[in-house]
Amino acid sequence: MGQSDRWGRTILYGVVFARLSFVPILIAVALVFMLSTGETDPSRSLQGTSSLISEVDTLSIMTGVIFAPLLESLILAFLVWLMSSKLGWRPWIAAVVCALAFVPLHGLAMGSLVVAPFFGLMALVQYNWMRRGDGMGGYWIVVTMHALSNGSSLLTTAIIRDVGG
Repeated sequence: MGQSDRWGRTILYGVVFARLSFVPILIAVALVFMLSTGETDPSRSLQGTSSLISEVDTLSIMTGVIFAPLLESLILAFLVWLMSSKLGWRPWIAAVVCALAFVPLHGLAMGSLVVAPFFGLMALVQYNWMRRGDGMGGYWIVVTMHALSNGSSLLTTAIIRDVGG
């Protein structure tokens, strides 16, 4: 299989994983929040999180589809390079550290944990492509996965608001 096949499959699998993992993780986080706090409103676990795109406007689109994927993926690539190349950490350790490192960037609410698996997956993708000797290729794959995932969130939000409004 050619290089382009791997790019396409990796991006597709990443976006599918991001979309499919979101709802079960969100439900689990809400349940843990409710059980640990005694709160009866599960939506309160999301207060203070920026990982859920609630407004669809030019700023949200620019931030979610362009700025965040470029900057966060660059930070992720640096962290993976540092942990794997310089510190010699195993890929799964680098993935866990990256997953946890990006949670606070998406808010300080318990609901921010929903981004952790996606960032762990992106770290593993970056690690794999760095190991192949194509770290920049991995960077652009991760940027694309991230942009498509955020874009699909914005599109879903727009559709829900249009149907509900």
